[in-house]
Amino acid sequence: AIKFRELNIMLSSAITSHSRILYIRDPLSRVAKVAPFLTLDGDPYPVIVNGQILWVVDGYTTTDNYPYSQRISLSQATSNTYSPGGLAVGPTDQINYIRNSVKATVNAYTGAVHLYQWGTASPILQAWMKTFPGLILPQRDIPKALVPHLRYPEVLFDVQRQILTQYHILPQQPDAFYSGQNFWAVPGDPTVGVDAAISQPPYYMTLDMPGAPGAEFSLATLFTQRGRANLAAFMAVDSNPLSPDYGQIRILQLPQDTSIFGPQQVQSNFESFPAASRELTLFRTGGSKVILGNLVTVPLDGGLLSVEPVYLQASSSVNPAAYPVLKRVFAYYNGSVGYAPTLQGALAQVFGTAPSTPPSSSPPATGAVSAAVRQYIAQAEQDYTLAEAALRAGNLGLYQADISKMKTALDQAQKAAQGTASGSSGKHTASPSPSPSPSP
Repeated sequence: AIKFRELNIMLSSAITSHSRILYIRDPLSRVAKVAPFLTLDGDPYPVIVNGQILWVVDGYTTTDNYPYSQRISLSQATSNTYSPGGLAVGPTDQINYIRNSVKATVNAYTGAVHLYQWGTASPILQAWMKTFPGLILPQRDIPKALVPHLRYPEVLFDVQRQILTQYHILPQQPDAFYSGQNFWAVPGDPTVGVDAAISQPPYYMTLDMPGAPGAEFSLATLFTQRGRANLAAFMAVDSNPLSPDYGQIRILQLPQDTSIFGPQQVQSNFESFPAASRELTLFRTGGSKVILGNLVTVPLDGGLLSVEPVYLQASSSVNPAAYPVLKRVFAYYNGSVGYAPTLQGALAQVFGTAPSTPPSSSPPATGAVSAAVRQYIAQAEQDYTLAEAALRAGNLGLYQADISKMKTALDQAQKAAQGTASGSSGKHTASPSPSPSPSP
């Protein structure tokens, strides 16, 4: 009662000698209380195992005394849009050795904490296991239902990508290393500003990397050339614990003599795209808040595809309970920008066809909607949205112009649909679709 300044703890008849108070309720705090010698990943994630909710916390053995190894700051290496102050929680910030040695679980209801060894025990973990026998269970004791939920930890990946900005250079190139040539940089997150200094976070996704046996759950990031905005490399690690390639890092390195847009340049193209620039300006001046979602880039068919959602949230003064609503989607591929109400529409603009329908010289089946019809309809919908925004802003001249454009797009869609109908009877001539450029 004194500790929590709550008199009812002493007076209430509902609290007996058998009662217990779970007062350390945060999963990270509970694991830190049990094993204060571990550095913890600040992003615990919940999973359902055998009908119970468990919080999974990645634990690391770290030190700053590993011989002949460069020290880095954990807070700096793990700082990004999601965790501006860094993602790691531990006894020290400066490290030159890190291993994901422990997977910890915290029962969301009982608070029970279990620590499991992960991978081959490092010398540091072995020392702690001898100091506190029975505290850390062997890996074979991990419940089988839990294993598929585990993932490659983000803090370790953040440290690795920071190190690889320099140490990707081959040992046979000492001059390039010591002169700083060909160094990379972790790009800033352009969704919070094109010139943002805060790093873009890595993203978990199901990814089919070139050279990999198939699509796997992965953690991926981009690199730009140091001091330049051009893209330098794409890196992904297999994050599926059931895969034989778990933990394997693959890097797609781009040639330095080829200018390939990095995330800041892609974002600039998005913001300067005429239809998007005007519409977003109208959204912002109308009192609404425009929220840019994650700019995600993936390798696709010899190129790199970037996608970014755009959300709109009503002003809190108008609707205090307003929540963001998906309004538009950007897409970028080989110099082409797509901007549409849906992902399918944006992809159709950059590829000239819906991604689920590969370009083909054969006529579409009876009743099918051609790529041209879809593109014109998407353009008409975009013009209509612009007209609505102009009307809300009180700009009748712009409203009239957008309605005229919408009418033109609908007329073109009708003509294209008539061409598709004639094509189904054998008179259709397919227009060539743009093909992705070869891989750099």
